[in-house]
Amino acid sequence: MKTGRYGMLAFAFGSAAAMAANQGQLGSTSTADFGITAQGPVLPRQVQILNVVDMTLTNATRSEVDATYPGATMYFCAIDTYSGAMSITVTSANGASANPVSRWLLKTASNDLLDYTARLALASNNNIIGNTQSGNSFTATVTAGNTVSGAGACGGGNLKFHVNLDTAMPQTFPARNYIDTVTMVASPV
Repeated sequence: MKTGRYGMLAFAFGSAAAMAANQGQLGSTSTADFGITAQGPVLPRQVQILNVVDMTLTNATRSEVDATYPGATMYFCAIDTYSGAMSITVTSANGASANPVSRWLLKTASNDLLDYTARLALASNNNIIGNTQSGNSFTATVTAGNTVSGAGACGGGNLKFHVNLDTAMPQTFPARNYIDTVTMVASPV
């Protein structure tokens, strides 16, 4: 009886070593072997923030977490092609208020200021996963169970961004636009 090597199965993620098939020998029995390679994902892990919109605050608008003062809530989507965890760093272009330091600033072209608070929350249960801190940014971690793998799974959004003014808008509110630009940067964890 002729013997040979047994077949092998290899899973390679990255560059795979070349395997050579061994042909069986002519005889009363014959054994051949060959490799089977399953190469890793063709696409690298990717993340995306999707469905963000400009937010507008008026005396009539409120966020879902604080109905006391003017605010707004934006639903958006955090996508991870591997459905893994991600971190999202949220940054205010205008920076932090001097007092209290846990607030960000809306500004007019002539530098009139309004303080506001920002919060990042899960859409499923409204748990706050990040909020304004000292300085002009904060980082929140979105756990693997709270990301989606593609735009088709976003639905109404898996995250919420809440903003609230810290006081009511004054009755003599100047006829100016108070603005800030908020940037979100997502990275796989």
